[in-house]
Amino acid sequence: MPNAFENYINAAQIACLSTHLPVSTKEDILRSSLLAQMSADKQPYHSIQAWHSHYSKALGKLGWVFTTEQLTEYTSSLGSTITLMELLQQVANPYAIPAQVWTALNEPGQPDPKNTVLRQSAFKTLAGQDRLLITIEVLIAHSSTAIKKISLALESKPFNVTDDWLKHSFACQDILCPIQIRHSDASLKASYSSLRSTVTTKLGSHIQQLTFELPHP
Repeated sequence: MPNAFENYINAAQIACLSTHLPVSTKEDILRSSLLAQMSADKQPYHSIQAWHSHYSKALGKLGWVFTTEQLTEYTSSLGSTITLMELLQQVANPYAIPAQVWTALNEPGQPDPKNTVLRQSAFKTLAGQDRLLITIEVLIAHSSTAIKKISLALESKPFNVTDDWLKHSFACQDILCPIQIRHSDASLKASYSSLRSTVTTKLGSHIQQLTFELPHP
């Protein structure tokens, strides 16, 4: 029987959490990831690499341990243009992401809280620079010690962002450096329980504002 997941938009993260996980473990994974993203956003950065370094350090302070990590540069085989949705589906394809994730993200462009949160969190502008940083992470958790993360990161020329931003076609010349894909295996230490209350307090209303469960099929 295939694994069943509950799926979430968690700021710039798409999280697929096994239905067998206790509620407390799901909350620990989501909330620690959210706080780490918010912490990285507040730090000075001038590249995707710098932002991800801040993010990784913040996760480490919260009890995340990475057992493997592989960084590759992605080359499109789809021709001269590619969309963020196509990129996401290609890099996440080996991990059997639940179909309802793609269904929810492929909904016709319209004002939608989860879509808006994902876009606003994934797009990171650089003051005074004519480029845009975009990073989206897919997380698959079977347990607190069996977590896979796939991060997609690119730098592009600024473009007119619409509600159909995931279907925006990037021409090769619009992408300013090689697209980066980061695959990692991770776990969240049991000792995180001592930080749980502090993390929840720090996040406050951001939990309701930035984390949305996707519809069930």
